[in-house]
Amino acid sequence: MKIKLKTITPIHIGTGQKYGRIECLVRKDRVFRISLEKVMKIYGQSIIEKIIERIETDEFNVMNNVDENKVLKYSLLNKANYTKGDIREHIKTDTYMPYIPGSSIKGSVRTALLWNFFKNNTQSFDSFLSSLNNKINKPGRCNKKYLMADLIQNVFNFVKGKYNAQKDLLKFFLISDFMPLNVEIFLDKINTHDLKNNKPLIRASMFAECITGEFIGEIALSEQIKFFNNDEFFKIKFNEIFGVEIDCKKEIKEIETEVVNNIKTILRNFNKWAEYHETKLEEKMKLNINIPPQDINKIRLGFGVGTIYQTLIKLIEEYDVTLAKNVVNKCFLGKFSRKIDFNTKNSLYPPYPKTVELNEDNKPLGWCEISEVEK
Repeated sequence: MKIKLKTITPIHIGTGQKYGRIECLVRKDRVFRISLEKVMKIYGQSIIEKIIERIETDEFNVMNNVDENKVLKYSLLNKANYTKGDIREHIKTDTYMPYIPGSSIKGSVRTALLWNFFKNNTQSFDSFLSSLNNKINKPGRCNKKYLMADLIQNVFNFVKGKYNAQKDLLKFFLISDFMPLNVEIFLDKINTHDLKNNKPLIRASMFAECITGEFIGEIALSEQIKFFNNDEFFKIKFNEIFGVEIDCKKEIKEIETEVVNNIKTILRNFNKWAEYHETKLEEKMKLNINIPPQDINKIRLGFGVGTIYQTLIKLIEEYDVTLAKNVVNKCFLGKFSRKIDFNTKNSLYPPYPKTVELNEDNKPLGWCEISEVEK
């Protein structure tokens, strides 16, 4: 099934790489990412040495005579009025075309499916909370990376027993990379708004390559699910996670359509829940943010999405605030320890999370509208 993503707010999906003034030229309202290899080849080793010498003094006039067209990788609009500092790189193809990786979409869908599963399976969530409580109360420091991993993985395990990545239900849910129909790449400034001592402040700022536009890709179910028509445990698991019954009389495309439609509904419900908690934090920060309409099919991707959209901590807090407090404190999930709020008795103080990432226009990052491409 062909799917289109249309950005509602800027998106940044990083490569983990950064670059600074030594690797770019600033010309009026654009930033030009350059190849140092080409600079050396055309202008000689000496110009690189001069740049390195002057980095600490921020004197980059040695590059004034460099022709950006001869050494260019790509360019982007300088919406952030950038002059110096590190820039986070957005993921691109080998030809420097920005895109949205399927893995980012799948990760967001996975979180929503997990939330939906626990919301609708109280017994399973009670068992999850009990197992988590046992792990958190074991002597020694918690490993936050692996604390919930096995408990969560088992939700998607379609065979009984220990989790196996080859036996993960989402293995059958295929999402391609989404390539641009049209795209604008630009440099944006992202501010981290923090709630410190119950007072809002901007704790940190960074520069990042961001994109807006329309992207197209494919979502499909693997034909391999046909081999599990007689596997009752698989069929039960599939129905629990995707809300669709596997029937040997159904064509794969029919099941696929049902799955995608159900995921849209799950995402709407999950986003509504997450937005509620995010809005409560933003109100405490006195931030006036325009959250995208709730009546459209949307998904949130990339950097700045935040803890609420990426983890189960708020769901745990709703059901067992003491356990949520212990998870945050024993795993050192924040710089400050949390206690149970004296006034509400059912939430953490300070809140967890207590930060929000916004660009200079106070827009939240990562929102996309989802729609099917008409045949």
